[in-house]
Amino acid sequence: MSGCSNAITDSIVTQIATKFPHLYFLDISFADKLTDAGLKAFEGKKLGIEYLTINGVGNISSEALTWVIDSVSDCVRELEIAMLMQPQMQSHFANSLGRCYQLEFLDMSGDSNVDDTLLMQMQRNMIQKEDENENRPFYRGLQHLHTAKIGGIQISNMNLSNLVKIAPNIEHLELTKCTNLSDIGVIELLRVQGKTLKFLDINYIPDLKWPFFDELRNNYPDLLIRRFANYETDKKDTGLRVPRRLIEKKKKKGKKKGGGGKKKK
Repeated sequence: MSGCSNAITDSIVTQIATKFPHLYFLDISFADKLTDAGLKAFEGKKLGIEYLTINGVGNISSEALTWVIDSVSDCVRELEIAMLMQPQMQSHFANSLGRCYQLEFLDMSGDSNVDDTLLMQMQRNMIQKEDENENRPFYRGLQHLHTAKIGGIQISNMNLSNLVKIAPNIEHLELTKCTNLSDIGVIELLRVQGKTLKFLDINYIPDLKWPFFDELRNNYPDLLIRRFANYETDKKDTGLRVPRRLIEKKKKKGKKKGGGGKKKK
């Protein structure tokens, strides 16, 4: 049903949530007419959906997304909730997401209003250990999560390392346009997860310069790093010098018309 922007309404989604309890795949992406009223039908239910996609639905809130994630948390394996850029889509669904213990694939690319609160709340989602001799809280985490696409969210260096605690077996990580990150956060991530991680996308992060990428390739030769050519700076630019073109422009502006200096007598 993806792309059926006018066909997917609140009433249609309500019927899906109430009349199809054995549904295992649902894609309602880019449903322009879908609102919180339609997703309210998922509240309190437990459904068997294993593949759920809700990309680019601009009229729903993070509270409504919580109802949906809660209803599928026992069995969802692939969850796509990307391009939810509306201001009302923040980190309120974090606790529900942290309980999706069977999750293998997560796509939150472009959820630009989601911040560090997401991972902080997920990490607080504790359960009791089933050992009578050691009855203390611990975080079960997303042990099956191997792919996470979180490009564009407002994640910091500190919480990037927390992601590894939540998903210790992650292999594919996309951090495109996570502009709050720096080389410190990436180095710490690889220090902990360097042996498990196979693919890393760190495009469009302003603090990462070419020498840093050369260092990563030397230290982690088996890691596939996706990095597009940066057209604003060249490989020799470490960020510590003024580009030659800017200097030349300033010199040209400084010249006077008519040749400049005085003529000799």
